[in-house]
Amino acid sequence: MSTQNKTVTAVVEFVNSFAGLHGCTTPQDVTKHSTQKDALHDEGGGVLSAPNGQWAISLSYLNVAQAETLLMVLRDLSPLTAPTETTLTLRLSAYDEAAVKDEHLAQEISEGLLALDRLARNVASEGYRMISERARRRPILMQMTHHPFFQRLGIAHPVYALETA
Repeated sequence: MSTQNKTVTAVVEFVNSFAGLHGCTTPQDVTKHSTQKDALHDEGGGVLSAPNGQWAISLSYLNVAQAETLLMVLRDLSPLTAPTETTLTLRLSAYDEAAVKDEHLAQEISEGLLALDRLARNVASEGYRMISERARRRPILMQMTHHPFFQRLGIAHPVYALETA
């Protein structure tokens, strides 16, 4: 293993230790970051990390684009003040791990995220992850109440609906 790969592995382990996450990934996985706008079809695995380097998640089932989208959905379904980034990343990690073991859930996640992205492209002319304003994403997300995966996420009764602002 090269010195650079050992350094990347050490950084991922260090960041995860502060986020309360366990496990590591191979340095080769770090290079699997999504660069395509329509990468929801890509093979799973890789590492999703915060832009500021505060946390990183080793992915098994989800690819980086799917994980970014799901994390954005989890944020959009949460009130602005409630969950910490660690709480959301732990939920994301739990879905990723469960999808490895449950083929039905894996299919629900993949189909749900693709359907959400298609809807966003039809409504806003760009993929869900490309819509920067939360206020523009929420109405799109609320149109997904019929989909089993989004029902599983609690979209019918989002926590943010209780916000006054």
